[in-house]
Amino acid sequence: MDKKRYQAEVVLLVCTRKDGICGKKGTRLRARLNEAAEAQGLKKQIRVLPTGCLDACGCGPAVLDSASQTLYVDVGKDDAADIVRKTARRHGLKP
Repeated sequence: MDKKRYQAEVVLLVCTRKDGICGKKGTRLRARLNEAAEAQGLKKQIRVLPTGCLDACGCGPAVLDSASQTLYVDVGKDDAADIVRKTARRHGLKP
């Protein structure tokens, strides 16, 4: 088995499960989070990945900051930049 280390310092996991609220909005949210990370100069430090259920059904879409175990639920389309900003501050990331 080969190991590959992520280049990013922080991974944001976005529920993109195919059914429910997350399936409908999660893919678009992932794109917005990637755009926000790029706009804030943090694209190489924050990686945004799709995942299955984060056990927040009914409160989705959901985003998990895997490093700090912070779960964001009921994330709206205008929340992406704020999540990226808070994540960068929490982990001391700079552009």
